[in-house]
Amino acid sequence: MVGGMELSMVAVRVLGCLVEKQMTTPDIYPMSLNAVVTAANQSTNREPVMQVSERAVSDALDELRTEHRLVRLIHAGAGSRVDKFRHALDERLTLTRPEQAVLAILALRGPQTVAEIKARTERMIDLASDHAERIVDRLSDPTALADPSELTARSTDGMMAPSAALRAETPDGFARPWDGPLVVRVPRLAGQKEGRVMHLLGGPIDASALAAVPTRSFTVDTPRSASGDRIGALEATVTRLDEELGELRRSFEEFRQQF
Repeated sequence: MVGGMELSMVAVRVLGCLVEKQMTTPDIYPMSLNAVVTAANQSTNREPVMQVSERAVSDALDELRTEHRLVRLIHAGAGSRVDKFRHALDERLTLTRPEQAVLAILALRGPQTVAEIKARTERMIDLASDHAERIVDRLSDPTALADPSELTARSTDGMMAPSAALRAETPDGFARPWDGPLVVRVPRLAGQKEGRVMHLLGGPIDASALAAVPTRSFTVDTPRSASGDRIGALEATVTRLDEELGELRRSFEEFRQQF
């Protein structure tokens, strides 16, 4: 657990989305509430696929911000007409950018082999297989010091650089500000060729429960108007169709340039 914290399922998804979008689409980061809802409800690069209402995402952001200090609110102003949100994994947990990417993939895609982690973080950061192994080991051990080569200041969105303590040699008794592993290696289950890695942001796990067939998609909601839910679902559908149309346009343009 993270300092005794157990994040809700939606909070885990939201945190993963904030990290992913910061690294893959920095032009829309920090993110508005609507952007976070859309990212949480993506039908691609998500396991399981979720249909999460705006109210549920708003509650998750409040949980992350007020209870766990893993998200910061940027109030409207300075060129923005709406409040926006950014994660604070580097400030709160002193995680490096590669560590954030690995944790985000586990939060968004569920248990992964190290090879899958390497492949699926490529849109966020380039990791060698042995590097991915080392990052998993570090996230499993709060006493492990981050690789100094990964510690770079981040200024594009005004975020603070990682703790200066990580830039120095490992002091006696050093521990990062979490009192247990953030990930765990799960033994190979029946029908699998390799063991997998799973995040512990939601608290301890029951490895035996992983043998059950996972639910591929479901809806998460909190009380609100039915019309609001329908609007949220329609917005998510429009966003998905826009993404697919963009892919078709790019493919057509590449085809046209061949002639």
